[in-house]
Amino acid sequence: MIKLQKEIKSTFGAKHTPNTSQLVTVDGFDDLEKEGAVKFFSGKSLGDVLEHLQSRKADMIAGADYQLEEWSVLKPSARYYYLQAYLEFLLETQSENDPDGGYISDLFHQLYQTVYMYGAEAYSDEQKVLLRKIAAFALETIKSHKGIEDWSDDIIDNINTFLLELEKND
Repeated sequence: MIKLQKEIKSTFGAKHTPNTSQLVTVDGFDDLEKEGAVKFFSGKSLGDVLEHLQSRKADMIAGADYQLEEWSVLKPSARYYYLQAYLEFLLETQSENDPDGGYISDLFHQLYQTVYMYGAEAYSDEQKVLLRKIAAFALETIKSHKGIEDWSDDIIDNINTFLLELEKND
């Protein structure tokens, strides 16, 4: 897992937080999600987003406010920048006794969405290799993890759907 964490930082890590103009393209599509993306991500660092994700599990009222739909409509450079926090949280939650199955499932669904929307340009070849490794790690973890049985079928389906779309767009 430590190796994956290092690869995430080297593959998706950027040196600076995107400014508001670098977040979304206003083009008449997905306006609601883009408004939400600007509202949520403006001025937030990777640490801020990771902290937000970590707080969701403890806050049963706010629950699954992961901002994944908003993340999926970000411009590529902003999407890559913030994906680092989402992937770090994925590894973190999978290592817990009570992983957040909803998050894992939703993340892979939104990864699928980004590939579906942006096609072969969604991720670089290097990023695709790493995303496949992370998906394989997630599948392995889910299949052997006790306590996530309620989510395992959905998670496995979303991971496989993402991988198929990634393959289709190679």
